[in-house]
Amino acid sequence: MTIKQLGGVFGRNPTFNDVTIEGELTFEGDIDVNSDLKVNGDLDVVGDITAGNQAFLKTVISDYSMEVGGQYGKMVGTKTGSGVGGLEFYSYSGGLYKTADLTNSGNLNLTTGNLIVSSGAGIDFSATAGTGTSELFDDYEEGIHETTLTPSVSGTITLSSSQNTLSYTKIGRMMHVTGYLQITGTSSPVGYIKISLPTAIGNVDDSGAATSGSITITGSTANVRDYICVGLETENFVRVYLGDATTIQSDSADALSGSDFVYLSFSYVSA
Repeated sequence: MTIKQLGGVFGRNPTFNDVTIEGELTFEGDIDVNSDLKVNGDLDVVGDITAGNQAFLKTVISDYSMEVGGQYGKMVGTKTGSGVGGLEFYSYSGGLYKTADLTNSGNLNLTTGNLIVSSGAGIDFSATAGTGTSELFDDYEEGIHETTLTPSVSGTITLSSSQNTLSYTKIGRMMHVTGYLQITGTSSPVGYIKISLPTAIGNVDDSGAATSGSITITGSTANVRDYICVGLETENFVRVYLGDATTIQSDSADALSGSDFVYLSFSYVSA
């Protein structure tokens, strides 16, 4: 059936199948659609389109804004006569989205809530000139790592249950760990000391991920200044050696007394 412009008047509650409208359709009251509604052209709505009891789509002609939302949030894009526009997300009845404003200058200002990035996605800086292998910032993490100290050859090293963690911050691939550890006992430790890390050290060309850090151990039989720490690619621990000779010495665990204190600050490229 085709209803042409000025095509006539129908009863109070007409029902049609496969209707094509040429011209304008004006109605007062409700219109129920039980199948697909396809619009080839402009759809001008003054008022709300509702889903159940929730407003789903609203167009306001006066300020060229559009609200899309319902129970879980609203998205509002606005454009005023002055030419200042933006995109705003804000909460609706305690919903998903919190207040934010994306202005035409390119700034995103979050006043409440968080910007959530899907796994594997991030902020892409490839529009700027660079020579690196990646310009995607796709990870940030803060946490606590319950660490262990292990002699490289044999024996055991016991940490206090209240002083056995390292705090870490991961920005992109760069991991930084710090901590204060208390050794409460040893059993015939032999070799260098291995301090476990939150993640393994990365593996890049020409051993570019190998690194060193800062460590201080007090209470042992060795000089405080003699301890050094290094990180080798693919390993998930820091190697602690003694530097009391012209080369590094693998007997740092042997020098522990069983009542030692360890201060560690270590940065590395994560795998």
